[in-house]
Amino acid sequence: MVHYDKIKIKVIRAENLRKPESWIIRQIDPYVELWYGGQSVCTSHVDDTASPVFNQSFTLRSPEGSNAPELQYLIIRMMDKFEISMFVDAIGQASIPIVGLVRGPMSVKLQHMQDGEAHYAGTLFLEVENDGSVIPQALEKIAAIKVSEPNNLMAKHWNDEFYFRMPIDKRSQLLNCVKSGYGFPESKIGLYAMGATDFDDFSLYFDKVLGEIHGISGDFHHVSNWDLSKVEGLPPHGKLSLTRLGLGDTFMRVTVERNLRSTPLPGAMSQDHRVYLERLLMGPIRRLVNDPFFGGGYHSLTPFSESALSEADHSALVRAGVMFGDLSKDPELLAAGVAAHWPFGRGCYISADKEVVIWVGAENHIRVSVNAAVSTANSVFDRCQEVLSVLEQAEGCAFARSQTYGFVTSSPLDLGTGMRASAFPRVPATGPELTQRLEQAGALGLACAPRPDGTVELTPIRGFMIQECEILGLLYRGMKILSGGETALPS
Repeated sequence: MVHYDKIKIKVIRAENLRKPESWIIRQIDPYVELWYGGQSVCTSHVDDTASPVFNQSFTLRSPEGSNAPELQYLIIRMMDKFEISMFVDAIGQASIPIVGLVRGPMSVKLQHMQDGEAHYAGTLFLEVENDGSVIPQALEKIAAIKVSEPNNLMAKHWNDEFYFRMPIDKRSQLLNCVKSGYGFPESKIGLYAMGATDFDDFSLYFDKVLGEIHGISGDFHHVSNWDLSKVEGLPPHGKLSLTRLGLGDTFMRVTVERNLRSTPLPGAMSQDHRVYLERLLMGPIRRLVNDPFFGGGYHSLTPFSESALSEADHSALVRAGVMFGDLSKDPELLAAGVAAHWPFGRGCYISADKEVVIWVGAENHIRVSVNAAVSTANSVFDRCQEVLSVLEQAEGCAFARSQTYGFVTSSPLDLGTGMRASAFPRVPATGPELTQRLEQAGALGLACAPRPDGTVELTPIRGFMIQECEILGLLYRGMKILSGGETALPS
């Protein structure tokens, strides 16, 4: 709930004032009345003009202990000096919800009623010098963190002016989005979306953080596309055979994060939301369990649920790297609200062959992982896409998307594709030859990490402002370079 202290408004000027047609006077001597919470103030009048200049400031205190509708609006009335003794009618008036006040200049269209219809009566120009909201302690914490933790991107790019220019009902949402940053100052990002539209609603601020995370400047427009046919440098038949590269079966992994459009994001969910989400996803997960191509089963952490895991079984799955651990032990996720109500609404689907895993209720609503040793690079991507299709086609399970930012995730780190993909080819080259091939693969935009077992982990650096098909294409071309079958092409 937002609390208010006092409202300070400067009445600047008006233009195009039009007196009601029923008035018999020829000239108008206008002045402005402001009403809020049973209080009223007024400007001095200006003689004989339809474009008066006032430049007067007023302070109205917030009434205590009342939520009556009339106390939630600022009423503006443009009056006439002569009409004080003749009528109670105003030249025009307007009402502004207090929650809609934004610090800075604003213009208000005035209207008067005649014969049951609203007519334009002029425009009034104001400046809101104080919108009435009490400055939250969070702003003081952010200011301190900006100095003490220069690597905290939330604080680094924070701007009080942007905050105060947001409508009051949006400010609390914005502070919720950054609470991981000021609640856990050591955070490197400190920003979690709480709703499906947050990246759009707060784009002027979020874009600065996004740009630094992903190393991108300029306007953003993410496009999702799994179709390989338009990706250059791939076999024309579209089958990305690793056997032809001399690599044989190669371990690959693709992980995709998704949130549902119909439910608050994890940082803003109640316990009931979390339990509802898990129940909602049981429909499509049962389809997977009943499909021989997937099979397996679902394991819930929600107490007293039908498929509840024991603490020992959960720990075993965590040690095996199959399931996520206790989120409430992560101070950043706890500060963000993502780890709240642990372990309600959390669980994990595991396919019969152990190659497909779906997390429910972790950092995002859903995380789909496909891991397999394959001879064709397409295989893990095709299977992942099939699982995503089964999930989204279920009633109420449409994924949260932004036309600008792609698939909406809690963290800006995963925004866009929501995808992280890796391949682990075994590379025959060693020494300077291996170093040269690693540099060539890195020039494509791949992180290349040699491993003690003789494989190299290849991972596309970006998941935002890149298409899904391009991620697969990068992995294939990187493996082709490491196998000695291709030299690097321009990225």
